[in-house]
Amino acid sequence: MFLSWRDVQAEGPDKFYWDYMDATVIAAREHNLGMAPAIVYAPLWAVAPENRSDEGAYAFPPSHVSYFGRFVSEVVERYKPGGILARERGWADGYGITSYEIGH
Repeated sequence: MFLSWRDVQAEGPDKFYWDYMDATVIAAREHNLGMAPAIVYAPLWAVAPENRSDEGAYAFPPSHVSYFGRFVSEVVERYKPGGILARERGWADGYGITSYEIGH
């Protein structure tokens, strides 16, 4: 599955919308499925100004690797076994995501 950075952080570097991904992880756990999502698609704010178009986020990497690094760090902290989502949901069984693919 794809984990779209563009969807999670569409409004800037300090706003995160986890609803879709949370629902996906919750459903995977309920069906005893493991996950290895591919992190893809930079949000427009993270792409160099000259590449900011609807196609830019699909065709260009972020203008600073630190933007991507921060996002990946937030994703891992949220979805790792014992991470933020697991604590919010009261999961004590060690369920979480331990592998990712990088799409950039």
